[in-house]
Amino acid sequence: MLRILAGEQAGTDVLVATRNGAIIGHAMAVDSTGPGGDATAEIGVVVTDAWQGRGVGSGLVRALTARARARGATTLVMEVMAENQRVLGMIARRWPGARHDRSAAYLTVHARLG
Repeated sequence: MLRILAGEQAGTDVLVATRNGAIIGHAMAVDSTGPGGDATAEIGVVVTDAWQGRGVGSGLVRALTARARARGATTLVMEVMAENQRVLGMIARRWPGARHDRSAAYLTVHARLG
């Protein structure tokens, strides 16, 4: 698991954000093929509570998106807690046409990369 989280697996991209030597954010993308054959990158981002709302997560998402696009991904997939209005707002601004599928307390977001 640590090797996967460190990006050792092919088709995996891992980024960390640091402040004064401490990790304040971790982001990861894993490439796959979507149901229609699209090159897809599933991303996940975690930011420590003290740094949320300060642009750390948005910066990590921008970096992951650029790197996924460079690898040929045409779609991003993200799971977001349905109550996380801050992240859902960021997604709506960046990808207004994204599809949202609800499953219990989570939304699976499918966003086309331009």
